Amino acid sequence: MKPIRIKMAHQLIVNYGLYRKMEVYEPHWANYTELTAFHSPEYIEYLEKVSKNPNDSHTEKLCKFYYFYFLILL
Repeated sequence: MKPIRIKMAHQLIVNYGLYRKMEVYEPHWANYTELTAFHSPEYIEYLEKVSKNPNDSHTEKLCKFYYFYFLILL
């Protein structure tokens, strides 16, 4: 979500007093089981490798994971 949209949503919630009726939940770090409920284990392993070596080129592997995402958008 774009920052301007987040800001506008926040302003609407505050100005209409909706925050008084809301329950706020603190996020937690997802464990491996929770991550694999949505993401493939291969993708999680890829993200672990990228975060350990952010300066390495991962373009080829990244294209593999995002190819499906772009097909969905079409």
